[in-house]
Amino acid sequence: MIPLLAGTLVATGYSMRDEQAQAVLGAPPVVLAAGLCITLIALVLTVALARRDRYARRAVDAATAELRASRSSHRALVENSPDVVTRLDGNLRILYANAAIARMTGHPPEAFIGRNLDEVGLADEIVEAMAAVVLDAFETGAEADLSYEVITPGGLMAMHARVAPEPGPDGGAESVLVISREVTARRTAEDALRASEERYRSLVSAMSDGVILHAASGVVVACNPAAERILGISAREMMDRAIAGERLSALRDDGSPFPPEEHPARVTLRTGLPQRDVTMGVRGPGGALTWISVSTEPVEGCDAAAVCCFADITARRRAAREQVALQRIATLVATEVEPERVLDRIAEEAADLLGTDAAEVLSVAGAGMYATRVAVWTRRDLPAPERGTSILLPEDSVSAIVARTGMPARADGASPRPSRSR
Repeated sequence: MIPLLAGTLVATGYSMRDEQAQAVLGAPPVVLAAGLCITLIALVLTVALARRDRYARRAVDAATAELRASRSSHRALVENSPDVVTRLDGNLRILYANAAIARMTGHPPEAFIGRNLDEVGLADEIVEAMAAVVLDAFETGAEADLSYEVITPGGLMAMHARVAPEPGPDGGAESVLVISREVTARRTAEDALRASEERYRSLVSAMSDGVILHAASGVVVACNPAAERILGISAREMMDRAIAGERLSALRDDGSPFPPEEHPARVTLRTGLPQRDVTMGVRGPGGALTWISVSTEPVEGCDAAAVCCFADITARRRAAREQVALQRIATLVATEVEPERVLDRIAEEAADLLGTDAAEVLSVAGAGMYATRVAVWTRRDLPAPERGTSILLPEDSVSAIVARTGMPARADGASPRPSRSR
């Protein structure tokens, strides 16, 4: 626009001849036109700069107002925060404290400003711990946490403090903020929960029944001492493995193999349904057969997905089976069959009750050193000793102990002692 404006002035302002214009104005027309152009350019630049300065001032004013509003908002948040907020310098002097400190201590914030950390009534050990954390924040620029307890007009309070350095112009920590929150209720709840867990843990540990917790994958995550005793394997052997019973040879109530997928804990994990009073026979590492009654329950809301409880019913089961066996033998005796058949049936029932492959009935005479086989039962694939043979009983054998004491005796997993026939 400026060249166009200058050209218009030249065309309309100087229609006389160049000689006349020079005589009247005392300068060439071209020089006069150039002067007018420069003047107009200066005016335009002045206006543009004035407008830019005005816009800049408006932007600065808006940013300043926004900053003031932000600071006012943050200050309102801090002043109305339930947490105690204090600012300390490198000499551990309090530069600022918000209103929450009055609610906790009963003293206004002004009573703390300008005082050192060891002048505000805190216990010496708290002052030492907090001073160490604050000074470390100044030195390293790292945030830190601190838990402590203070005595207030309202009683003992548990506090948790977050210590955060505030950087200065040079990048180092200029001051440190300490934001302390009361956690008394949370601490009380945590202590109560911890005590409750400890009570239940003690209760489970003292139980005579076995208890095993399984994760959703079936892995054992916890067990009590009774579970170790009943199954005959240690907690370490059970942990981080599949369902404990699956590692052992398991039998159904009728003596047939117990499929792993039908284990009560596995069924509960798969279906989410509880299982009740499932009878299983488990043969431990030593070969002893233990009968257990298993119940399971799904668990929600924790790491465990199922809890498995089981009781050792071996003695109860043996007693019940012994009663049934005695009834069968009594029925056989009542039919007045030959004594040999009764003795053979006694040997068979004894093998079934004890879970052995062979059994014999001995007639012991004298001091119990010699005995006569009056009945023998073995599996069909095993050779059977001849009935009527006499044997010498080793002094420490189960048979000799029974003959000598007249009391029942048992030796699980023991190899039969050699004896001499005569």
